[in-house]
Amino acid sequence: MINTQEIQAFLTDNYQFFLWFGIIFLAFYLFKSLIIMRLVKMSKSTTNTIDDAIVAVLRTISLPFALAISVLAGLWAINISVMGSVAFLVVCVLIITYQISRALTVLLDYGIKKLAENGNVAAFEGLKTIIRILIWVGGLTFLVGALGYNITSMVAGLGIGGIAIALAAQSMLSDIFSSFSIFFDKPFKVGDTIINGTHEGTVERIGLKTTRIRSPRGEEIVISNQALTSAVVQNLGTIERRRAVDSIGLAYDTTKNKLEKLQSDIESIVNEIELAEFDRLFFKNFGSSALEWELVYYINSGGYLEYLSARHEINMALKQYFETQNIELAYPTQTIHVKK
Repeated sequence: MINTQEIQAFLTDNYQFFLWFGIIFLAFYLFKSLIIMRLVKMSKSTTNTIDDAIVAVLRTISLPFALAISVLAGLWAINISVMGSVAFLVVCVLIITYQISRALTVLLDYGIKKLAENGNVAAFEGLKTIIRILIWVGGLTFLVGALGYNITSMVAGLGIGGIAIALAAQSMLSDIFSSFSIFFDKPFKVGDTIINGTHEGTVERIGLKTTRIRSPRGEEIVISNQALTSAVVQNLGTIERRRAVDSIGLAYDTTKNKLEKLQSDIESIVNEIELAEFDRLFFKNFGSSALEWELVYYINSGGYLEYLSARHEINMALKQYFETQNIELAYPTQTIHVKK
């Protein structure tokens, strides 16, 4: 049998608990069902993304979090400390810590997306993991302190352990900080072709510790971020046009008349090729076995394949021109005089 008098006495003694519990929980419910929904509609009609991020953070509020806060408010109203129940304290701390972690993760996603709209975000994915770990460490530290354990000695121990770990992981930490340097300074980005020492390839991924590039031969090259930031990196991806320098050696018996018209003829040949722009052609030197000319022109494209294609067309056109004009290209020769 249910004793109605006991229930009535319980409700009379603890009405403030149920009153505050009901008020807070109802406030969460109204906020979740009415205000957030209205904010969602408002955010869709604006062009900025800040309100979208705020709405996304607010929508992470979960039912367990609302219940935990409501119960805590009720207990506070009747002057009952949550410290009296270890199980309830653990549940509350875990729920609140999880809620904070979710909200900050959503906020970090927005910030990273905003910072890296045209860049790589792989490094910041690792940062999110680190921040989540710190949030949970903070929540668990608070829980241990609330349970009556000495936090001071624990924090001191963690500090000494942290120094030891930092010294042991010095190389890894250098790579992590280098990844942030690559992100903010942007010496290269995903898709750029770079040269680092003897390594050359196209950047495929910039991670928290390493950067992966694909070489022209097809293999993947993994380079530590610290090695990339501490060495000279040639970024071929930023090239807007490429410069070509060719040395042309003509036979010594080429006539002066042919040499005089060479400059204007080759200028016309180069400029007829798509993307090519003639710069200069000069008789540079009397070589040991040839009249040495230097040809300089530009290919108005950063693409390496376009550069090779244009050079191929120019070289084929020059070969045909030399054959048509009966101009002989020199090759290394050596004359030996023998005394009898």
